Amino acid sequence: MNASGGINQLSIISVTTAKQSNLKNLGSTYVNRDGATNINISSCRGLNGEDIMTDPVRMGIVGCSHACKDLHRPWLANMTDKFDVRALCDLNKELAESEAKEFGGNAVSEDSLESMLARDDIEVVAVWTKPPTTHYIVAKQVLAAGKDCWIEKPFAQTAEECDELLALAKKNGVNLFVHQNRRWDANYQKAKAIYDSGKLGVIDFVQVGFGPFSLDWGVHVIDQALRFGNGKLLQVYGWSPNSEDPEGRAASVDFIFERPPAVRIQFMPTSPATLDIQKFARFYLVGNASIKDGRKFDVVPTGEDWPDQAQMYRHLYAWMREDAPRPLDPIGARNAIYAADLMLKSARLKKSITPDKWMEEDDAPSVV
Repeated sequence: MNASGGINQLSIISVTTAKQSNLKNLGSTYVNRDGATNINISSCRGLNGEDIMTDPVRMGIVGCSHACKDLHRPWLANMTDKFDVRALCDLNKELAESEAKEFGGNAVSEDSLESMLARDDIEVVAVWTKPPTTHYIVAKQVLAAGKDCWIEKPFAQTAEECDELLALAKKNGVNLFVHQNRRWDANYQKAKAIYDSGKLGVIDFVQVGFGPFSLDWGVHVIDQALRFGNGKLLQVYGWSPNSEDPEGRAASVDFIFERPPAVRIQFMPTSPATLDIQKFARFYLVGNASIKDGRKFDVVPTGEDWPDQAQMYRHLYAWMREDAPRPLDPIGARNAIYAADLMLKSARLKKSITPDKWMEEDDAPSVV
């Protein structure tokens, strides 16, 4: 504190973020560093509720419509100790300006993606553009600029596009994350806990149920289904009453892996009157061992399916700043795109498809 009673501004040359949990809580004291990176350090709680000091992740956002306004801003607005939104851009400049005002703080609108990528203070760019066909080209620019990139699902439109983005991230030494946030759905996590518990013995069969097929939403469901697989994907058999245009229709797909279980997705029709999804089991698991009531199966119903995105963002922050495991391996998101393509191809050809471009996830630890 200086002679006039104010708090001196402290200059910090470097911060070892992996060791931040060892630093003392400074209450409401903020330590600022002038310059391009403008690190703001404040007290908050870690993944386990411990008091730590944080260096907020400095973000840029591309795409300011539904995903930004309704899916991400409500969470990020309550996590300003961890995420500092610095810039937003959109083809609709008025929308970018409006969202910058909603975020407040350091957020401003940028005229272009190029001007955003030229800023040294932005370390990660979130790609939330619409339509989803734009994800690939925007993410490619972000990664080429040497920025970490977080991509809203779907990752891209084809496995080849995904592979190009994965290779570019590796080449430039930057992080790549795909928002497969439905891995944090309460009902999925409950089903996965049953699967991992062993109470059903060896799981022979898993069925995942959802509403009508769409590629945008379907990659979430396919991604969940693939998490139950064991080993390499060997066979894919897809079906739809209109294989040329399955969007919004009933459909199904069977996935056969090297080891049990076999996994089926049943995309179900909706009620024409209310558009509500008909009642069905969201997850149905069958094993080879009896449980207390003599059944060899367990059912997780629909409902409780909105993901805890705060949990996802906490893991993203811990990955970026605390040397914690990454939230997920982007290869899994890539495989969901590949499996969706095989499903539609199989439905068109009316025969099973043998995958030849399946990728095994690497050995680095992931949260989900």
